Amino acid sequence: MITTVDGTQSNGIVAALIVLAFAALERNRLAHGAAAIVLGVLIKIFPLAAAAFVLPRRDRLRFATISAVVAAAFVALPLVVTSPGMLGAQYLSWYRLGSVDALDRGASVMRMLHVVAGYQGPNWPIQLAGAGLLILPVVLRPGRWADPEFRRAFLASVLVFSVIFNHKAEQPSFVIAMVGMAIWHATAPRSAVRNVVTGCTFVATIPILMTVIAPGLIAQTVDRPLLIASACCTVAWFTMQGELLDLFPERGAEDQAEFAAMSDEPAV
Repeated sequence: MITTVDGTQSNGIVAALIVLAFAALERNRLAHGAAAIVLGVLIKIFPLAAAAFVLPRRDRLRFATISAVVAAAFVALPLVVTSPGMLGAQYLSWYRLGSVDALDRGASVMRMLHVVAGYQGPNWPIQLAGAGLLILPVVLRPGRWADPEFRRAFLASVLVFSVIFNHKAEQPSFVIAMVGMAIWHATAPRSAVRNVVTGCTFVATIPILMTVIAPGLIAQTVDRPLLIASACCTVAWFTMQGELLDLFPERGAEDQAEFAAMSDEPAV
């Protein structure tokens, strides 16, 4: 958070909006959840990953409709203080800037593949594969969504995913991943693997913090600490996905009954 505030970055807000979207959907407040996700997307594109919270729900089509209405309202909101032509030019400028930024690799999985394996291709295939792995647990085992522990672990996975597959990931971005790591470690039973992975990840972020507290000490080596922190977060994310896929047993009819109570439509 220090690195985020020091750089006048919005990453703390983005992390909060992802968590707020999850909390709103936990309470069946679809409009609040849609507003949090849309606002996050309009600040930085990658909070769109929070839409994965809706995939296992029976009311996802209603959520999509509400999100479309909220998005239209938010996109048009600047018309209160600017003209349609000026607003259109701003969005066009945003799109062009995003097209250029999409070529960056940041402190991401794509960057590590470039450094370690010499990957020269575009970012989107790696990001698409990561998105597929992200939603794999809820696609293969939708009944597990009835388990609150599973849902919280998935929230943690989304937060870490939003950093390690972000082609613009930098020092302040890691506040988002650290929120995910904290949720993952604090809301599930302890295990040796979880303790080691969490400890290594938090220790790996200390050099990032030092670039703000004492920039003269390691300013010339900032790239290496970032990659180490990103590598630790990546290991943690794959550990999370492994737990989501393997360590949450089915609960059969009990799962389905609790899941049905989360939406207006009965489960099949």
